Amino acid sequence: METKSKVACVQMDIQYGNIEANTKKVADYLQKAAEAGCALALFPECALQGYCMNTREEVEDQAVAVDDPHIREIIHACEKHKIMAAVGFLEKRGGASYNSAALLGPEGLLQIYSKMHLPYIGADKFVAQGQPPLPPVETPIGRLSMLICYDVRFPELARYYALQGADVLLIPTNWPLGSEKTREIFPISRAFENGVYVMAANRVGDERGSHFIGGSRIISPSAQLLTRAGEEETMLVTDIDVAVSRKKGFVSVEGNWSIDIFKDRRPEVFGNMTAC
Repeated sequence: METKSKVACVQMDIQYGNIEANTKKVADYLQKAAEAGCALALFPECALQGYCMNTREEVEDQAVAVDDPHIREIIHACEKHKIMAAVGFLEKRGGASYNSAALLGPEGLLQIYSKMHLPYIGADKFVAQGQPPLPPVETPIGRLSMLICYDVRFPELARYYALQGADVLLIPTNWPLGSEKTREIFPISRAFENGVYVMAANRVGDERGSHFIGGSRIISPSAQLLTRAGEEETMLVTDIDVAVSRKKGFVSVEGNWSIDIFKDRRPEVFGNMTAC
């Protein structure tokens, strides 16, 4: 497998409740990302519908099933431009609504992840908790796993993915004003402690009284900020090499000074930590 690839984070403004316009914007950015040579484009949380719902009825009215025509339109764009997309959306499934992210490719749906950790904010007040996480998805550019926004505050989920072999963590977010420390601290922490790439795509603009602060970023396994956005709508593009994320050890002086962040773990000591 070729370990090097080019990826994109799309930081976009989202029109509340206008799934048609938002879907078209996603498709347009997929074309731009493909033209830039990218194999994957990551989009924000709730990119298709918006986030600032005030009632359960609003969420239920906006949520769509994974076989919705708008999802199929994005899959068609993936097929047309030979690119993968990770897109946040409000999902309708089994009589409930979820804050989900779909990993899509030219061949169709690759995986759905639904947000496990729910703050009492916006649409998350009215959606169901997501299912236990699935194993990383094996793709031509490496093993990909998804978490959504508030999930990044909880180290267990990122560590689970890393132990399952994830090379890249994809994080669609809706960081509003007041989330600056979350944006600056947690993505880089999850990358460094697990030795993985982290891609975080935030949104920009205003929605129903909330202002979103951008700052999307792509971070290397050694905690290097490869690229970062301001507060404007933009697309970040950078190169990654998953061979770097698969090398968990570091040797400074052969036979004298080395670390291996997975080998040096002590799970037998902390195995019951999550039961506390």
